[in-house]
Amino acid sequence: MGFLDFLKAKPKSCQSCQKEYPNLHKYNPIYFENKETRQSPLLIPRLLCNDCFLRQVKEDILNYKDKIVFIEPQLPEGYSFRKFADDEGKGNKVDYTPLKTFLPQDNSTCNKCGQTARFTWVFGTVIKDSQFRGEPLKFKNKDECSEYKYLCAEHLMEEFSESIKDNELFFMEFWPIKGFGDGYCW
Repeated sequence: MGFLDFLKAKPKSCQSCQKEYPNLHKYNPIYFENKETRQSPLLIPRLLCNDCFLRQVKEDILNYKDKIVFIEPQLPEGYSFRKFADDEGKGNKVDYTPLKTFLPQDNSTCNKCGQTARFTWVFGTVIKDSQFRGEPLKFKNKDECSEYKYLCAEHLMEEFSESIKDNELFFMEFWPIKGFGDGYCW
């Protein structure tokens, strides 16, 4: 044992399968905007391995009945689901309204299999380039960005899973898809 071996990160156990992994996702079961239940002792965040995390996200997606725009995850800091209705009239620095233009229409079909599509996968190019450091984030609308796909739940999970694995992401905080109403994940 070397002198600095005690500083190495020890593997942590997934709180679902109990297996040890060097990196885990922090899955927070409370909807981001639900301030009343954020401190609930019954709803505590869980550390999940990649397989258990993706299984939980898939369950959330399959149980959700409304439409969602997913922006391709880029950073490990966090990823959260928010309803468009929760942003209306709040005077947020970031305007998420352009993302509404990406919501699938009722007759939209999955780009991969032709099933009904309730989800849109939007690539990182949806974010407008900022000219000034510290400027609030701005999003393009559908007319300004052609890099998106309408997807069914199965193919959305395929894209999400590939993106996480390709970018080697482990979220420090993941706020899940809960409730009802059209929204976005960012």
